[in-house]
Amino acid sequence: MRTALQPHLNQLVLGKGWIDSWEDFKSTQTRRVCVKQPTIKVADRNTLFGNQQAISTEHHINLFIPHQLLEQYEAHFITHAPISFSGEVVAYQRLNGSVDYGITANQQHRLTLDLERLSLALVDISRASPYTPSTLAFYEHTALPQVRSLQERLEGAGNALHTFEKTYMEYKEQLIVLREAIETAITRIKCYTTRREHRRQQKGKQTLLQTLKSM
Repeated sequence: MRTALQPHLNQLVLGKGWIDSWEDFKSTQTRRVCVKQPTIKVADRNTLFGNQQAISTEHHINLFIPHQLLEQYEAHFITHAPISFSGEVVAYQRLNGSVDYGITANQQHRLTLDLERLSLALVDISRASPYTPSTLAFYEHTALPQVRSLQERLEGAGNALHTFEKTYMEYKEQLIVLREAIETAITRIKCYTTRREHRRQQKGKQTLLQTLKSM
């Protein structure tokens, strides 16, 4: 029995460990994952996971993941694969009638991977064609909306934010810098593309759709 979790019943926690096994239950649309050697801590968006208040490191724990949230997990469900998670401590009854404690996963607020993908895309397109209409379209209709979405997700995450790599303030500052850089680039490209000579140079060049198809 995981008695160290009992005082934290219904409390939000972060944890990470290794996948041992899993089982799907169609009746409840839930996957029960047995996580080996999980380190569980009190969730706090302002503190890196390594410095958060420790609850316990268990031999194993049951992590209950609703099926609709499975796609939010970066981990492949393979034995011994690492897994990180956020959720609430819950009590449940075992087959022998005793009560034990596990974690029910909630919405997983992972920003690192999406932020890295956007940053790489910005670097690639700015190097390839920094002052073209297709680049402007990417900045205005893809990059800027994605940054705004990440900012909204960050603010909505609360203490469920995964702080394994960055804290709330570190994410916030990085997104502000990125958004300002994109807005500045949009302004510069618009100024550049209004020049008559540049407009003539753009005649006959491939469309945005053709550019995207070639990527």
